[in-house]
Order: sequence, then C-alpha cells, then structure tokens
Amino acid sequence: MFDVDVYEYDEKRDGDRCWLSGALWAFPPWTALMRQWLDATAFGIWRAYDMWDVPGTHGWDVRVYNGVFYLSSVFVDDEERKEREQRFLAKTAKVMEDPVGLWESSKLQLKEIIDQLSSFDVENAINADLADHIYDCVDWTRRMATKIHYFVMGVLGGLTFYFRDMLIKHTGILPSDVKFSKLMAGYDSTLYKANKGLAELGTRATELGLQQVFDALEPEDILTELGKSDQGRKWLEEFNEYMKVYGLRTQVHGIAKPTWLEKPSIPIAEIRRMMAIGGLHAPDFRREELAKERAETEKEILSMVPEAERPLFEKLLRCAQAFTYFQEDHICYCEFPFFALMRRAGIEAGKRLVKAGILDEPQDALLLYPVELQLALQPLGHRSGVREIAKKRKEENERYLKAEHPPVLGDPAKFEEMVRHDPILAIGIAKPIAAAEEVGAVVVGAAGAPGVAEGIARVVMSVDEIHQVQLGEILVAPATSPQWVPVFSIIKGVVTDLGGALAHAVIVSREYGIPAVVGTFEATQKIKTGQRIRVDGNQLRVYVLD
Repeated sequence: MFDVDVYEYDEKRDGDRCWLSGALWAFPPWTALMRQWLDATAFGIWRAYDMWDVPGTHGWDVRVYNGVFYLSSVFVDDEERKEREQRFLAKTAKVMEDPVGLWESSKLQLKEIIDQLSSFDVENAINADLADHIYDCVDWTRRMATKIHYFVMGVLGGLTFYFRDMLIKHTGILPSDVKFSKLMAGYDSTLYKANKGLAELGTRATELGLQQVFDALEPEDILTELGKSDQGRKWLEEFNEYMKVYGLRTQVHGIAKPTWLEKPSIPIAEIRRMMAIGGLHAPDFRREELAKERAETEKEILSMVPEAERPLFEKLLRCAQAFTYFQEDHICYCEFPFFALMRRAGIEAGKRLVKAGILDEPQDALLLYPVELQLALQPLGHRSGVREIAKKRKEENERYLKAEHPPVLGDPAKFEEMVRHDPILAIGIAKPIAAAEEVGAVVVGAAGAPGVAEGIARVVMSVDEIHQVQLGEILVAPATSPQWVPVFSIIKGVVTDLGGALAHAVIVSREYGIPAVVGTFEATQKIKTGQRIRVDGNQLRVYVLD
C-alpha cells in the first residue's frame, strides 16, 4: 500500500532499535491518505523537535510491518542534550507564559482552513476542480500536521517532560502516582463538549416522548421514524444543529470508515447509549470536585519545591496541564475535520468513477493516491488501470487484517532508553511498574486513573467493536483514542495494553470518574470477555475474580 520500500520494517536493518506500534492511531484497512499521514507524522515530529530544540531526541523514525506503522525515537547524545536544553528553555520562555494561548491561537487558523475546505461544492464541481480540491485536502492535511498539530504537541510535550523531571526531583512523585493524576484533572475540552451534546440530545428525546422509538428500532431506522411526527421533527432540528458543529468526525484515525455526516446512525447509536444511563455527562458533574482536588494538590506540592525554583516549576505545571487539555481538544480541529473532508472528496470522486465504469464501488477511490485519482478523473480515465490498483490494495488490506501486530518490534531492551529521551513517548507510553506474578495480579499497569471497580470484562480490539460494550462492563482494549470517548459514559473501568501517564484512556477516565490501568502490555491476551475482574487504579493492578 505504501509503494515505498524504505518504510517496510526489515529485521536486519532495523532490529537493533525498539519500535512501538502505532495501531492506536492507524490500523488497517489502509487508504491512500494514511501514506500522507505517515509522511506528515515523521516529518512533523522531526520538524517540531528540532525547531524547538527539544532535548533528548531529533524526532521519530517510522516503519511499516503487517500494515501497521511503528515508530522509534532518534535520540541525541548527552553532550548535545545539554546544549539543546539551554536553547529549548530560551525558545519556550514565551510559551511558558501562556501555554494554552499557543493552542487557542492555532485553533483559529485551523477553523479558517476547515471553513474554506468545507465550502467547496464537491457534488457540482467539474472533475478537474474536484481533483484540484483533493490535492488541496491532502496539502492542508499535511500542513495542519506539520505546522500546527505537531508544532504545538512538540513544545507542550517537551515542557511537560521538564515538569515531570522537576516533580520527581523535588517531591518524588512519579507520573504513575495518584497525585500526578489529580494535578492534571478537571479540564474541559471540545471532545467532552461534543459528548455532552450527545447526552443532552438523549435527554431531549426522552422529554419529547421519543424513548420508545429509540428503544424499538435500529439506529439506521430511527431518523426515518422520527420524521413522521411533530415531536420527532422537533428533535431532528436540534440534532441537525448539533451535526453542523460536530458532524465532521471520523470513526477511525483515517478515512476508511464513514463520517458522522455521511452516516448519522453512528451518533444516533451513541445517543441511544446515553439514554440508557439517563442522558448524564459525568465530566460536568465531576469538574468542580476535580478542580478543588487539583488546587489542593497543587498547594501541597508547591510547598515541597524550593522557593527559588517555584516560579519555573509552576510555569511548567501549567504547561503540563495545557498539554493535557490539548491532547483531548486538538483532534476536533485536526484529525476529525481534515480526514472527514478528505473522505468527502474521495467518495464523490469514487461515485463518478463508478458511474463511468472505471471503479467497482465509490470506496475504492480511497485506495488511490491523488495523482491516480487525477488520472482516473481525466477524459481518458478508463485507461488509467486504477481498478486493478484498487483491487490489489484491497487484497493487501485483507492480509493485513489477519496478520499479527505485536506492540513492540526490534530490541525491547531499548524501550527504556527510548522513552527516557523522547518527551511525548515518555508521557504517553510506559512499562508496568511491577511484575504481575509478584503481586498476585493478572496484569499490572504503568499508569492509570484512581479508583477501584469490579465488573464483567469486555475485550474490544478495535473501535469498530465498541458497540458490543454493555452498560456496567469494564473495557479491555489495546489502547483507546478520541473515537472511543462515548463508550466511557457507560463503562465501570478501563484496562489497556499500551499507555502512560497522559495516555488518552487515563485522561478520559479521570474526567469520567472511572478507574483505569494502562500500559499493561498484555491485558488483551490475559483477560477474556465475560470474566469478572477488579481494576485497581490506585495500585495499577488488575485481578481476575472468577
């Protein structure tokens, strides 16, 4: 699918380094855009780290194995690290004064670009203009990633890394400790607001007497039925207003699956899930309590820091908190809308190519690179041979889906060294703090969200399967991403294979008030659906009860 051999993992060439799975972000089936995203990821992190002189690493290298990309950090030696540290602190001085402001100003730029791309009339454009628009989508997606997304992530991640080191030095508190979790909790984001909107729509449906419609029908049929009554049409007006704000959203990290605008039954299913718990949105009920705990913890910890170092320590603390907010907020302005707009253009091209007898189905257009789509859309597009290209890549995806995707490739002994040098990996991925057999647990994690919960395990290997999760179950997954957020409203706890102190599952679990244990490396192998388990987010242990 990548058509560039240098991306393929080679044990002889690459086996002396540690490579971490990127399955959390991008998993088959692949589309052409994911090649663009792979390029942007590698280049964006490299550009950001070197622009800011982030100590420890020059950025990420990437490889592909069985259809999944793997990343490895290219770290610097100790002498160069000291030189970069001084430049990093000087370059980031202004950011430290207003870390949230850096992201908020970036959002304004992104909104302008999104509005511009959204206004393009894909259905009525001539083929040449549609092809040009596809290039625009790809180009702006790359610019978004390399000049905004990773630019902000690189500097805030680097400053969070500094905060972590100062925190350990002066207080002994590790990122895996409950107190670290309390320092980062209680912040709203656009992602949570979107979920709150789903909960409010669920409550509104109940108020309008529409509960029976949601209970009796499948999500695909609910919208049609609602259009038959006055109350239903009133609800649909509110739903459509919600979709204008949040509908540019993808199910996966890419364009392989329909967007919410394309398939409204997706958010309808989430709304029905919210209705099952009374239309509640836990973060809103907890935010005041979490903010109070955060303030108390800050006061306690600041008292442990030498007075001369408190000003810098407090600035770095605000940067770490800003990074937590950014982690949950940025996808609504980066991946979601840009991927959705790229898919919209690709599907429109696919419809035209199917009508012209050049492709078998619209979805096949997503397997083509922009230059291939351009050739297919031209007057002699039937000579482009894209049908065979799409067929070959679909067959590749089928093989990828059946293949094994280990969490780590290469030399696992290099894991510790890699995360010690790389700020984003260090706070996003870590190893278990203890051996499970030594403490009598089935698995032990690297970080988590506080609390203890017992319930039935539900092992879910991809976001496509989250509809299987039932009210009150404990989610066990390789990792979670923003696409998983709605399910946090109904679960009692979370356990993941991958993750660290600021992994997605940890951040969201804190806000929803459910215990989490992440970074176990083997939860999906050791735990089975239907088992009753106990998740102890305070000690980062998981036990099988029966």
